Amino acid sequence: MIGKKSKKNNESVITFLFLPAHLRLIAFLFGLLVIIVNVTDFKLSVLGLAILALGIFCFGLSLYDDTWNFDMGEKKVRRRRGFFLIPFYTELDFEEVYAVVINEYERRLTKAQFSEIVVVLKNGKQVKLDYDKTDKIKDSIRDAGILQRYFSQIQAADIEHSLLEELDNSLDSANSTVAPDERANDSPVQMSEHTSEENTDASTALDNINT
Repeated sequence: MIGKKSKKNNESVITFLFLPAHLRLIAFLFGLLVIIVNVTDFKLSVLGLAILALGIFCFGLSLYDDTWNFDMGEKKVRRRRGFFLIPFYTELDFEEVYAVVINEYERRLTKAQFSEIVVVLKNGKQVKLDYDKTDKIKDSIRDAGILQRYFSQIQAADIEHSLLEELDNSLDSANSTVAPDERANDSPVQMSEHTSEENTDASTALDNINT
């Protein structure tokens, strides 16, 4: 996959591009040139068909777009995907994003350090924002680090809020429980003593009235 580049349009928007402008221009010119040459002087052969297919692929690639904009001010994610003539737009709230992950690994054959940046949505969907050699996408990694820290803080706040809610519910449940009558826990002897004391108090009150 051709690595995307990221840039900041302003202080509050972080953008990941599908292709930088110079690579898009190269793919467009190469694809267009190959198509024109094959149309004007086409020869039916395996090599000719392969070159034509490559030209069509490069031409189509130059017209395709998949741009992600993270608006830190409005807390919105905007994605533009599709060909330039018929693009599709998607808008998400930051609340729908679970995390932005930066993965680093080494390829065995080249022994080069590669990095990929992935956005993980709360519905389980994962989309790759960038992928290339680590030293080629330092700007992307830097910007992704800003997003990674932001969404990590949001996750921590959500977990803390959930724990506090659970604690409040437990306390409310405990307070709403009616305490049983204390006499229910008395032994038969204690209950008899309570009854005798009540009878004595009643007799004393009656004598006072008669007096």
